[in-house]
Amino acid sequence: MSVLNNFSATDRGLLLAGLGSWFFYLVIALIIDYFSYQSNWYYLAVGFLFAVYFIYFLIWANWNNGVTVSPKSFWLVFLLGALLLFTLVLAIPVSLSDFYHYFFEDVALIVHGLNPYFSSPIGIPAEPASWLSGWRFLPAQHGPARIFLTMPLALLSGGSVVTALFLYRLFFGLVVLASALLIYKILENLKSKNSLMAVLLFLWNPLIIYETMLNGGTDILMVFWFLLAIYLVLIRRDYLAILSLTVSIMVKYITILVLPFFIIFLVFRTPGLKSRIIKFFSLSGATILAAILFFWPFWEGIYTLSPVFWVGRQFEANSFPGFVSLIFFLFNYDLDITIFKNLFTIAFAVIFGILLVNFCRQRQQQIENLFYVSMLVIISFLFIGKFWFYPKYLIWLLPLLFLLDRRFYRLAVFLTGLVVLVPIHFYTNLLVVLFIPPVLVFSFYYFVVSFKDNNFKPV
Repeated sequence: MSVLNNFSATDRGLLLAGLGSWFFYLVIALIIDYFSYQSNWYYLAVGFLFAVYFIYFLIWANWNNGVTVSPKSFWLVFLLGALLLFTLVLAIPVSLSDFYHYFFEDVALIVHGLNPYFSSPIGIPAEPASWLSGWRFLPAQHGPARIFLTMPLALLSGGSVVTALFLYRLFFGLVVLASALLIYKILENLKSKNSLMAVLLFLWNPLIIYETMLNGGTDILMVFWFLLAIYLVLIRRDYLAILSLTVSIMVKYITILVLPFFIIFLVFRTPGLKSRIIKFFSLSGATILAAILFFWPFWEGIYTLSPVFWVGRQFEANSFPGFVSLIFFLFNYDLDITIFKNLFTIAFAVIFGILLVNFCRQRQQQIENLFYVSMLVIISFLFIGKFWFYPKYLIWLLPLLFLLDRRFYRLAVFLTGLVVLVPIHFYTNLLVVLFIPPVLVFSFYYFVVSFKDNNFKPV
């Protein structure tokens, strides 16, 4: 108790919440390799994830009502976040986790000397990682920067799947911590009062922790380089910023959607028409050159991108995002869903065009405008333009919500729990059921707040 007395009331609450979350993550780490999606272990793990989410929700609800933060709070948040992350290093991801496919791609290159963009797990049956990989018929579909970043880990593992799992997740956990530091530095640079709250909501986010540590880390790698690009824009390192954004794109192609807005922002803050023209072509040229260099060791013509094109064409009723897939599942309409795909694609293209035109018209740009338009582009793509949806895709969106005003934090907390409404597979199990939807939690919270405000007003 004497140790706890050294902490403020807020820090004691954070310590108890962090240790409570750690207990649930520890249990998940110990049982997760034992369950299938139809076992009691699975439902037990889902229950523990709900408990973690509920603690996360209570932290947000308490902080949202205003708390006193001490100088110790940052390190408490950071160290407890590291504890939560690295506890899941003890878990053994179930087969079909993306980790195994990433490791296979790296091993195909460094052990078997094969191009990972033309080598699928089913083609190398003697490789142990091939039997644990999901989508065994599919070669590498993400950008080559991911291979360059994780290939040294495959070398260190000596081809051992067990060692690789430890090294890869240790690396991805460090990337999460580095991303949290970037969020803090960005908001401190902008003199925001929400920097510590944003770090906590990002670093302790159960979706980010669980999906990164147990279902692959490509998304957080992409996010890290994207956040680094934003920080470099803030400190006016324009060419380093565009290079960092290119690395993000070459990890996972989704951030190419925000590339035009970054270039426009950097061009418009450059004085003089001639300087702006030079800046536009130099930034565009640097992006193209960096992308070419990344692909150079693997490029064997346009067929190098065949896996990307295949995934882009892959869709069915359960491929639609969120509520759309739920409608198809519940009513099981015998419809030509190609029509719906085309309509949603056109809708996203229209929204993207409107955002781009409006952004160009705002000649006096603020960095917050770049955050806001990037958020709108990503959220539009996720819920309108994306036809193959997994909960981990929300990792693309959450950091942008935390960089914006705290009124967006409610949306981030809500979406973290609402990912249970992902596409539902009609013939087998649910594709993923990671979190209990927070609808009842939020409803109860607002009922209590409303009841208190209406019935306990000061006289």
